[in-house]
Amino acid sequence: MTSFLKKVWAWAKKWWKLLVGFLLALGGFIVYKAVTDGEDTKPDIPLPDPGKPIEDVIKVEEERDAKLQELAEKHQARLEELSSEQEKELEELAEKPIEEVVAWFDKF
Repeated sequence: MTSFLKKVWAWAKKWWKLLVGFLLALGGFIVYKAVTDGEDTKPDIPLPDPGKPIEDVIKVEEERDAKLQELAEKHQARLEELSSEQEKELEELAEKPIEEVVAWFDKF
């Protein structure tokens, strides 16, 4: 029996880091299971409705188009006097935020 214990002691001295790591991992797993009672810890998060964001984007785009139309009607006289360069700038502004469009109208 003592020769067996000597072999175990020699193995433990050689592989003590592996043994300690295994014992810490086992202890962590036991504590985790005790704290969570074996339940799944992931929260139940409902999936977002894929139709809602699309509706919001469409609504925002419609509001933006309405504001652009209102600006165009308000500044019709100025729009008729635009140079070709300014017309190109206005076409480029069609995809930009409304604040940039308003600032563009205000600068000339």
